[in-house]
Amino acid sequence: MNHICIDGTVFQPKASKTRKGEDIFSFNLGYYNGKDKDKQATYGSIRVTAFRGLATNAARQLHERDKVKVVGRLRNETWESNGEKHYSTSIIADAIDTRISIFADDSTVTDEDIPFLS
Repeated sequence: MNHICIDGTVFQPKASKTRKGEDIFSFNLGYYNGKDKDKQATYGSIRVTAFRGLATNAARQLHERDKVKVVGRLRNETWESNGEKHYSTSIIADAIDTRISIFADDSTVTDEDIPFLS
């Protein structure tokens, strides 16, 4: 089963709409990645995208540098540009928690619900 739960900090939040007018909300999630061999803190980031009601609520309530917990599914994408293959991993959010509930509903976004934007 493809399921992830991760805590982090919201960076670069952006609200948009699908071609059909449904809400999309995406942001980069910065997270603590442990310490390296020199005992220095390391950090990573991953793109998070929410759809429909969850996107609507998140866009109203989330701001730059908010601390959140995201529950969702990993999505891997591959594309080619100028003869080079590129890879990307992101999270499709099923729930986002800021300690204040912003859950839109109990439904889960299926792969068929994810619009392809061009």
